[in-house]
Amino acid sequence: MGRRAAAITLFLTFLAGCPQNPIEGARRALERGDLDEAGETFLRVARADPAHLAAWDGAVEVWCRRKVAVARCLEVLDLELDFLGSIARHHDALAASLESRARARLESGLAKSALEDLERAEAAAPERASIHVVRARALGMLGQSEAARAALDRALTLDPHHREGRALLEDLSDEGASGDEARFGGETSP
Repeated sequence: MGRRAAAITLFLTFLAGCPQNPIEGARRALERGDLDEAGETFLRVARADPAHLAAWDGAVEVWCRRKVAVARCLEVLDLELDFLGSIARHHDALAASLESRARARLESGLAKSALEDLERAEAAAPERASIHVVRARALGMLGQSEAARAALDRALTLDPHHREGRALLEDLSDEGASGDEARFGGETSP
């Protein structure tokens, strides 16, 4: 009886001292809304065990979809690419993050940098119409009207009902717009 009690005590001590499953801890952090803790935990597990796809999925979910932290998302996806190669289910997250950063760069007047992001986004998700719409805006801001129209045509071929693409097409068709740069969201004065 003494040995059994000692074994039970040892087992309970072992359980109490065991670290919790880090993935479960990350999921609990996610449930309570602590995205930073969840994201860091998922990424730590993924780095320690690159074959742990649930950890990669969790990191992508947090940094790319919930927080939309573009730089962090790209870091996670680049790291995943280095460890595992291309994972098709994360291509859309990569494209969405790059598109988001391209839009932000366009708002800051950085059309050439936006085009670099869009090139990589298109490689990840070539059928995503919104990438081509943003490309049309960037090219138009650079005064490359023909290329911008081609990008817009591609977007509307992929999704004929794309609202932003339709609105841009309407702006281009409007005879009241002055200069391609103004039509694509660029400045009208030097």
